[in-house]
Amino acid sequence: MSWKEAFVALFAALEPWLEKLSLYLAGRQAQKGDDAQKSLERVEAANRAAADMRSKPFDERVQYLKRRGRVRGL
Repeated sequence: MSWKEAFVALFAALEPWLEKLSLYLAGRQAQKGDDAQKSLERVEAANRAAADMRSKPFDERVQYLKRRGRVRGL
């Protein structure tokens, strides 16, 4: 059996799986895009929350952090 015949036989054996493989890979790309979008949304939400906290006086920020358990011994 030559390399060409072996390749043809291998390709013929894998041909039914090629469509499923391409759909799987396309789905993974879509999922990565969705994950990136969700990550971006989380970053934007965190930036908005940080901007809201920056506008408050220091004492209010400390009280907020104490309520959340983020400040010890001030």
